[in-house]
Amino acid sequence: MHVDSLPKVSCPDSFAVCLSEPAFTLSGGMPAGGTFSGPGVTSNVFSPDVAQVGTHTITYRYEDGNGCINSCTFPLTVNPLPVVSCGNDTALCIDESAFMLYQGSPAGGIYSGTGVTQAGYFDPSLSGDGAFTITYTYTDLNGCTDSCDFQVTVYPLPQMTCPDDTGVCISDDPFALGGGLPLGGTYSGNGVSNGMFDPWHN
Repeated sequence: MHVDSLPKVSCPDSFAVCLSEPAFTLSGGMPAGGTFSGPGVTSNVFSPDVAQVGTHTITYRYEDGNGCINSCTFPLTVNPLPVVSCGNDTALCIDESAFMLYQGSPAGGIYSGTGVTQAGYFDPSLSGDGAFTITYTYTDLNGCTDSCDFQVTVYPLPQMTCPDDTGVCISDDPFALGGGLPLGGTYSGNGVSNGMFDPWHN
């Protein structure tokens, strides 16, 4: 009677993936041609989002031409995505200076979007007016990446009209300035106080 030995089987080294990675075909089991099984595995394809976060035991099973079967196992870790937050939306006027974006957490990520400079500033002179979606992207020590979005709104300057030039005599009484549009603004200059012009104090 002949007794066949079991095939010598080896598994790939343990490795880790991020939860967001797409499904992929497992490989590295020797001899080639066997099958993988375990949490998140279907037809030799591993799906991190099915397995979920944690360290999972994957089995490689090989059957040789004599019908003898052997197997081995290896750990496959699914790392979670970093928890990323963006902070509050913000708004400013188009004539304001560029400002550093800093609300993203954890610190050390990258901002991108209209009006964002390579140095991580938002510059309204680059974006123009409007509402812009800014993305903050962070990659952790495991190489796992996640992002969040927030909005920066840039307001245009109001369209203003000044009254026509006028002339008065130095002996005239103080009078209320008017004619500037839109209504509700303030006047300033020599001889002006609380919206009144006084020729004597010009």
